Amino acid sequence: MHNEVSVIERIIELDGKERVIERKPAPSKSAGAPELLGLTSIPSKFYDRAPKLKAQLDHLFDQVAYPQLKNRMYGLKDSKPASGSSGLFFSDIADGNRHFALSYFQAPWDMVSALYARDAGCVVECGRDLETFNGGDLEYQIAKSDKKTLINVQVFANNKVKDIILNRLGSIQA
Repeated sequence: MHNEVSVIERIIELDGKERVIERKPAPSKSAGAPELLGLTSIPSKFYDRAPKLKAQLDHLFDQVAYPQLKNRMYGLKDSKPASGSSGLFFSDIADGNRHFALSYFQAPWDMVSALYARDAGCVVECGRDLETFNGGDLEYQIAKSDKKTLINVQVFANNKVKDIILNRLGSIQA
């Protein structure tokens, strides 16, 4: 199922003629930590449910000294979604424009675009509690949800990005 996604766009030229463009999303193959663009999101009304996680996410973008670069300081890039939608941010990851998103306490229907990212070849994991991201079946999580259900979704452009972000997140002491 991966890499079977295609996007069809209808373009209307200045002369009024319509043209159809089909493209396949292509997640970034990047694995360079200083250049990674990402997003972390927790709706503010849920900060009190996970204060340690909130602190970790806040520090994820701190600059770090890289010994292999003579201890120059670099940080991951905190890239807020232009649309205000963390769900649409997943599409940017699938299209190779961003690298990761960690979204917590989200309404499942807002996470449907993570399926687009998954089908484009991104690494997508989900869970209902903060400790369990087991690559669970996101479609199942969405389908069995109701209005009160909240899920957590992590989307990574590739496994190298996933390793960088999760190692960095795990090394932050809140």
